[in-house]
Amino acid sequence: MKARNNSLAKRLSKGIVANLTTFLALAFFIIGAFSYHIMADTSERMVANMLEASARKIELNLRPAETVTQNVAWMASKSLDHKDHLYYITRSTIQNNPSVVGCAIALRSGYYEGEHFFSPYSYLNSGNDSIISIQLGNENYDYFNLDWYRIPATLRQPVWSDPYYDNGGINELISTYSYPLIDENNEFQGIVTADISMEWLTDVISSAKPYANSEIMLVSKNGTFIATDIENITQGETLTAFAEQSDNEDIVRITEKMLAGESGMERYDIGHGKHFAIFSPLSNGWSVCITCSYHDVLKRSTQMLMFIALFGIVAMTVLFLFCQKTIKKLAQPLMDFSNAAGKVAAGDFDVVLPEINTNDEIGQLRNSFAGMQSSLKSYMSELQQTTAKKERIENELHIAHEIQRVMSPQNFPKNDKVNLYATIIPAREVGGDLYDFSLTDDSLFISVGDVSGKGIPAAMFMALTCSSLRITSSLKASIGQTISKINDAVSKDNETGMFVTLFAGRIDLNTGMMTYCNGGHNPMVVVEPGKAPYFLDQKANLTVGIMEDFNYQEQTVTFPKGTILILYTDGVTEAEAADKSQYGEQRLLKWASEIPFDSDAADIEESLLKSVRNFTGDNEQNDDITIMAIKL
Repeated sequence: MKARNNSLAKRLSKGIVANLTTFLALAFFIIGAFSYHIMADTSERMVANMLEASARKIELNLRPAETVTQNVAWMASKSLDHKDHLYYITRSTIQNNPSVVGCAIALRSGYYEGEHFFSPYSYLNSGNDSIISIQLGNENYDYFNLDWYRIPATLRQPVWSDPYYDNGGINELISTYSYPLIDENNEFQGIVTADISMEWLTDVISSAKPYANSEIMLVSKNGTFIATDIENITQGETLTAFAEQSDNEDIVRITEKMLAGESGMERYDIGHGKHFAIFSPLSNGWSVCITCSYHDVLKRSTQMLMFIALFGIVAMTVLFLFCQKTIKKLAQPLMDFSNAAGKVAAGDFDVVLPEINTNDEIGQLRNSFAGMQSSLKSYMSELQQTTAKKERIENELHIAHEIQRVMSPQNFPKNDKVNLYATIIPAREVGGDLYDFSLTDDSLFISVGDVSGKGIPAAMFMALTCSSLRITSSLKASIGQTISKINDAVSKDNETGMFVTLFAGRIDLNTGMMTYCNGGHNPMVVVEPGKAPYFLDQKANLTVGIMEDFNYQEQTVTFPKGTILILYTDGVTEAEAADKSQYGEQRLLKWASEIPFDSDAADIEESLLKSVRNFTGDNEQNDDITIMAIKL
């Protein structure tokens, strides 16, 4: 079953279908994006056209009232000397103009001597369609302070009022067009008005709705809603208040543009998706706006693309099954050959390969594998011999590592006079770093060295140096003489040119005085109580093993009680991070400044090693590391 699940036929079929699916998915994405763009652009232009048509329809319904009012103003100006004619003019206006449901001629105060109010008003009674004429102005109805009179009288220009519901008379939603009456001397005489019903706005609003979730609104010049299908909009509510409640910067921006008399199209986001709004002003200062959701706009396109995607899935499934069947039939010889190859891989190099009598790639593969089968027999025999040799070498390297480890003393002293700890971490199985110490009476001899190079040659040179060091250090010679003798020993017949940096010193544990000699090694770090860490001064001596008969100079220094000494090899300061930056001496001094004086030597050694490894991270160790910590 496992072999069938991983068959070549299935994998090739998956590859073909996967590549074809990727191509079709990319094409589907491009077509979808292009389709969405076209649908959105087409919808925006369609809604803009509908908005334009609705705006023109509203203006066409308002324009007759404007014309009628201007005509009434002309007739009234000719009949001001006959008060009764003004009543007749208002009544005849209602009779002859079905779109006008109310007409008034409101004259200024005192136009007729002794009369403060004079305003003949005729309107269509909604109860019986009769025309009623009244004197509109009185103490209870001071029309001089009403907007339909005051605003056009002040501006000396016609004004449309916001739609309002007329109770007790017309009993309909109406809007009033007010036209100032000016005589030939440019003197203001009064206001002529025409009321028209706004019930037709409902039909205009409904017909202008392009999608089920679209919203349309008509607002006055000051932003009051005249007509809208937005839910929860109350009578007299303003667009500004609605925008502020929405807490949406895009809607506030659109509101500001509408109230400024601008036209245009704006896209915006609200909680349930992306929308666009198209708005345009009317000639009377009102503004109309239609908002649509892109979800509605792209719904049909999305349905079409989903159908195409479903069809594509079915087609890819059928194609996969067809490819699998066809390829499996063509690849049957290869499957037989694969079974035989599996036996060869399992170690049966004598298995008989199936005959494949074709000159195509499968036949060539069979012939090549037959040659490989013969070569494998010879190779496996050689490999067994090589493996045995490699195992012997690895075993010998392991023994060498253990020998090198035990060559360095492990009986670290820890008493009331001195506390010492040291460690070597080779970069390979064996390395070239060394350390040594010996404690006799109240004297401590210490040394740390670093052989040039790595691996077995360095380890052998290190062993030679250690042997020389232990022999000469026991001869009661001075430190300078000790290093000089070691130099002569390792320089003699040194054809490889290898050398070792070496620091050696002898400390009097009673006085704290140390006599030392540094043969080209890294300077010792000294941490004295109450002082900043520093590098121990060192004279310019050659590295050990370069030249015979060199006179190494020793130095003397005295340390106070509690002093911490750190010896190390350049595997510490030259440790590299991933970016090739090195640990360096300054970072070493900074670490030393943070050493608690109550730490013992082992803790100090572990702290430095941790600091180095934190710096290098996962970067491979590139050199042997040796650390010796001494606390007096």
